[in-house]
Amino acid sequence: MTDKLVPDWVRGIQLQEQQQAAMDKHKEEARLLEEKTIKADGPEFWRQFLEQVQITVQSLPEIGIIGQLVSLGGADQGHMIQLTQPRQTYTNIFYDGAGAPGIRCYPDDGAPFNLNFVAVQGKLTVKTNTTGGMSAGRAAQYVIEPMVNKIKAR
Repeated sequence: MTDKLVPDWVRGIQLQEQQQAAMDKHKEEARLLEEKTIKADGPEFWRQFLEQVQITVQSLPEIGIIGQLVSLGGADQGHMIQLTQPRQTYTNIFYDGAGAPGIRCYPDDGAPFNLNFVAVQGKLTVKTNTTGGMSAGRAAQYVIEPMVNKIKAR
């Protein structure tokens, strides 16, 4: 059939299908890019996160709290963030290596939570169910600040 003989409503359906196919292709490309970014940049984000945690726990004596970051070893690169003043609290954190979807966090007295990797415009950040994207430094604060608040509570 020539274009002149195709009814407008048929062209409309054809156009919708073409637009949907283009959107699906774009979503798949974005998903693949995010997956690639997480796999490539996840280990570096973990290293930066641990560095920020270490900087934070080393600064806690300024507010009367002793903090330490202790390696738990193992394939999942586990660490324990421990705070003392004379109360004590800890959170165990784990990263399963390149390609892992995020950082798993297990506070001593609360519900476990994840810092899920998300790539935004090629930059890797983490988020939770209640936060937007966070840098490694902001993620360290997100984990440690509630621990400090618990220790400081009288």
